[in-house]
Amino acid sequence: MRAQFKIRTQLRQGEIDQVAMAPQFTPYRLDILYQPCHNVSFVHIKSKLTFVSENANIGLLFRRGHFEVTKQDFITIANAMGWILVEWKSKFNDPKESSGFLLWQVTQAWQRMITKELSRIDLTHVQFVLLTACDYLHVNGETVTQKRLADFTKLNSMMVSDVVRTLEAKGFICRNKNPLDKREILLSPTEEGSNKIKIALPIVENTDAQFFKPIQDKQPNFNKELLSLLKAEVDE
Repeated sequence: MRAQFKIRTQLRQGEIDQVAMAPQFTPYRLDILYQPCHNVSFVHIKSKLTFVSENANIGLLFRRGHFEVTKQDFITIANAMGWILVEWKSKFNDPKESSGFLLWQVTQAWQRMITKELSRIDLTHVQFVLLTACDYLHVNGETVTQKRLADFTKLNSMMVSDVVRTLEAKGFICRNKNPLDKREILLSPTEEGSNKIKIALPIVENTDAQFFKPIQDKQPNFNKELLSLLKAEVDE
């Protein structure tokens, strides 16, 4: 038998189309993507294929035109043709089914928009978040420390420390010892920092409104779901 495996294809998502092959002949075709590969002789890999060992008359099987093979046989053939396959270990067949990956993609897209707008006023996104959080907590009468900022913004303490120093160097935040506990450093926005927030906050809120516009009618419920995830993290 001189049978060869010659073509590697991938079935695309989409409708079944009619293709004109000749006058009066327009058969239906699936949307197929042809992938590069090299020819493989059936003889060279037949000992590894279960459909060979399970069929006494393999020639008759091939004369059927097409037949289904097991997943393992498919991987064996594909690997021999230069298409290295490993078994997908995730429970999701498509990344679009993964809430975590979708959240990652959405977060990256949102952060890119915010970062682009804030760069016009010489602020990074994390600088804006910490400066605004510091101002909010301070205005609401809270004692603002680096630990409190880290807890409030969900940022790690090392990043908070680095960014606070940068904000201090820019003149947006001042650091003072707590008169009741000299070991504790209190943070508060400077007048320049407060003025920066007045410029930055409308920029970020307008960008948020633009980004979340596709779900604006569902945003209250969306926020409730986000809060429930945050609460679950706290409860753990």
